[in-house]
Amino acid sequence: MALKSSIGADVRGVVHLTIHDQLYLQIDYSPTDEKDKVYRARLGTEAAYPDVCEGDSIVVHSLMNVVTRIEKA
Repeated sequence: MALKSSIGADVRGVVHLTIHDQLYLQIDYSPTDEKDKVYRARLGTEAAYPDVCEGDSIVVHSLMNVVTRIEKA
């Protein structure tokens, strides 16, 4: 297991959430090399680019298998 990693992926779905008055994004994504799998990440809006949409190509950054941020590819 790598401590830090970055992978290419495609956004499969986005849900905007508010938890205790904090804004979050719940993002479902499929890694570029595993199109048949869908993973879910929940992160604060500051850890993603504006207007994340289904179908976007992204880079998923993680630390110890926990998504820390996403950026548009």
